[in-house]
Amino acid sequence: MSPTILKAGALAIALAASSCAHADIKYRVSAIADSADISWNRINNNGLIAGQFNYARAILVQNGQMTQPIDYISTIDALNDHGNYGGTYNIDLMNSSSTGYFAQGGQYTSIPSYATTWRSDYGGVSAINNNNQVVGTVAGRQVRFDAEHPYYAPRAYLWENGQMRSLGNLGIDETEAYDINRYGVVVGRAAVGDMKNAAFLYARNGMQSLASYLPTGISSSATGINDAGQILGQLYSSGDEHAFLIANGETFLFDIDGFRNTKAVGINNAGQFILNGNNGWSGKAAAYVRLNGELFDLNQITGLDSGWSIRESYDINDKGQILVQACTASFDCRSMLLDPLSAPVLLPGIPPAVPEPATYGMLLAGLGIACMLARRQRHASQI
Repeated sequence: MSPTILKAGALAIALAASSCAHADIKYRVSAIADSADISWNRINNNGLIAGQFNYARAILVQNGQMTQPIDYISTIDALNDHGNYGGTYNIDLMNSSSTGYFAQGGQYTSIPSYATTWRSDYGGVSAINNNNQVVGTVAGRQVRFDAEHPYYAPRAYLWENGQMRSLGNLGIDETEAYDINRYGVVVGRAAVGDMKNAAFLYARNGMQSLASYLPTGISSSATGINDAGQILGQLYSSGDEHAFLIANGETFLFDIDGFRNTKAVGINNAGQFILNGNNGWSGKAAAYVRLNGELFDLNQITGLDSGWSIRESYDINDKGQILVQACTASFDCRSMLLDPLSAPVLLPGIPPAVPEPATYGMLLAGLGIACMLARRQRHASQI
């Protein structure tokens, strides 16, 4: 069956075929983790890799050398080009709560919680830009008062120069921030009632919902934004996930044949982005990358030894390097670094002169987003 595109105003839904593109090798494996106990999840534009050892200790990897910069149970979930990073750590093994932190030049700063009791001491860092602006989520208002199991709704924050700022909300004080670009524009998700969430964009004039660019009545979250204002995110419908991209006032939804879920993972400043397809607990999984308007299965364009299968992607930098996990049939799984055989061309950054979603999120030229869109819209303008 040929893929279709349905348009209604600002919405375009693209259904991608599993065999999106067949091409020559475009990536090579340049590094493999020594052990299945080592996982890599972040890479900056200078090749510094962050991850975890034994699912417990944060690690940094540079030029093949691994260090453990934090003595406690910890993660590194955000990394910028200056080598500064952030994540969570837990110094009290009797307390399952974690504290967010920001590390710069060997100095660690804890990200405080809005809540006031020791049980609410939860925080996390999601992203750091090169201006050392930090975004993430900490515990906010208490919504369940069970003494043994209190629950504090998450609250998105922006932290810079030692000062924390709440990003506001969309009517309910429950928000999470996931990414920030170099201009300080933040994306995430906010509760909107009826057990639903809406993707948001935060700029100078506060938080704004992206609901007008997405199907009505469906929960959503915005998980990534690049300096050109392209926004990557997720829709949640009937237990399934669907990745979307907002660009030029249109929304493109990715469904890959053979997978129930298509998860948006990351986007770089060349407009390349990575997706993961999976069927929940069924075991089937694969990773995809969008290059020059085409969607590729990484297994088909990577010079990977036979017997290995790429199942997940974790991060992509501006050089096009991708962190993935590949497994054998016996589930010996390793983190790997994929290097592109040709360097991507970066898109021009769009400074936020006018803080409106139309300025930030819809700036990608009309090149096809998924493979069928590229085939059907060859006449579209290109960046």
